[in-house]
Amino acid sequence: MLSVMEYLQKECDFQSKQIVDEFRKQRDFPKKINVVSQYMNQKSEIKIDPKELDLLLSELTLLNARTELYARFVLRRVTVIRHVFISALTASNN
Repeated sequence: MLSVMEYLQKECDFQSKQIVDEFRKQRDFPKKINVVSQYMNQKSEIKIDPKELDLLLSELTLLNARTELYARFVLRRVTVIRHVFISALTASNN
């Protein structure tokens, strides 16, 4: 079961990188970060539309929530596997 989890994690890492890269490209993320940073440091008068920024932050929040959900799933699975493995070891030693 652990090898399945390892495979799943490798595939998730690959897919996550693809999603994040595409998100950054499609949403022009680096440019928006730069515009906000310059505006916050009062180096520029250029502003981003608040609705556009809200949408971007909502999408980032959703990505983060899904990541946390997956992390909790993996933690539960690995914990169960560990308990089963320890129980089997204890039973075989008795």
